Amino acid sequence: MTRKVLVTLSGSLLSISGLIILGMAGNAALMGLFGSQVLPPPQAGEPGWVGVAFARVFGAALASLGFVMLAARQLSDGSARAIGGALLGGLALLTLVTLIQAEAIWTTPAGWALAGVIMLACVGAVGLRQSGSLASAQ
Repeated sequence: MTRKVLVTLSGSLLSISGLIILGMAGNAALMGLFGSQVLPPPQAGEPGWVGVAFARVFGAALASLGFVMLAARQLSDGSARAIGGALLGGLALLTLVTLIQAEAIWTTPAGWALAGVIMLACVGAVGLRQSGSLASAQ
């Protein structure tokens, strides 16, 4: 697998995962995958729905990071390395936090799968960081 394909796969998977979380946060099926009970009707300040709001923000952030990774494939060597380094740092932190939450809060396969998606995105960021520009890579 070429580096460009790896970065494309990582960025796409990250974007798609983020958009699914953004669009389905609060949905009983998605929430159940992470061990949540059925939520009461939406109400401002209700703890479950406050959590859903943060899940939506998290989904938007994942999708945004994926979009940046996809766009970085077209940058010059120095720019791609800089973006790859920043992505790697942010995604490594996100992986750590997700692993902690998967162990402490979710305790479900979905939590571990989400951590795996973010870890794969770290590998894509390493590809950007090491290879520089992928615009002409094979």
